[in-house]
Amino acid sequence: MELILVRHGETDANRLGILMSSVGGPSLNATGKAQAADIAAALKAKPVAHLYSSPARRAKETAEIVSQAIEAPLSEVNDLCEINVGRLEGLTRAEVQQQFRVHCLEWERDPATARHPDGETMQELQERAWQAVQRISDRHFDETVSW
Repeated sequence: MELILVRHGETDANRLGILMSSVGGPSLNATGKAQAADIAAALKAKPVAHLYSSPARRAKETAEIVSQAIEAPLSEVNDLCEINVGRLEGLTRAEVQQQFRVHCLEWERDPATARHPDGETMQELQERAWQAVQRISDRHFDETVSW
């Protein structure tokens, strides 16, 4: 399987440095929609068999734009969600550093095992995402897919 990883397009929250998890979230802004169209144009030359997206609004919108442009089916996979940042959701990095100093120190010391307050660890994210990639690989052994 050839796997093409694509990051979602820009949102206003991205521009402001606001942390967002995988559920809901903001829509793409004009720049983000243009980025998604650019991705679609770049992928037109590839025989992409299937697209996969997390359920985050920004990821789904990006994938939908690409899917329509390259005429490839799209599936939502919960395990492809970004890390659950828990109570850090909606805060800027400066606010996180101010309100969650101990957590920031733990994250600097060991980001793999530091649990976001009421969220998950990087290690948990990696394990669930890798399992999703393995399931996708089993379905598309000799094809090109995008996530």
